[in-house]
Amino acid sequence: MNKKTAMHLFAALTVALWALGYVMTRVAVRHFTVEAMSFLRYLIAALFLTLYAAVRKMRPPRPKDIPLFFLGGAIGFAVYVYAINAGSKTLPASTVSFLSAPRQSSRRCLPACSCASGSARRAGFPWRARFQAWA
Repeated sequence: MNKKTAMHLFAALTVALWALGYVMTRVAVRHFTVEAMSFLRYLIAALFLTLYAAVRKMRPPRPKDIPLFFLGGAIGFAVYVYAINAGSKTLPASTVSFLSAPRQSSRRCLPACSCASGSARRAGFPWRARFQAWA
């Protein structure tokens, strides 16, 4: 197999796995809590990235950079993943994937806020009557 064919196959595999992620999250949140799902996603990603770094013989980050990694992960991506998992509990997978799609916008928290507001809407917050047709 030549390099170009391999790249196309890996790209197709990436798209397929990424697309299945929303559906599988929807299925998994029926059996796990949102917090457990978020933890499992990070644990699996960390294990694979550690394995990849070991195979590629990458050097570890400088000790002074480690707190920045944790801070960036806790503030940014952790909130995003938690909101996606919470939204997947009550919204269809197709809606979550649409709401979490990258937008050409300066408001980077829009996808997470959209999914969280969908969960809040389904939970029966005061605007429940207004969105009754969507339920």
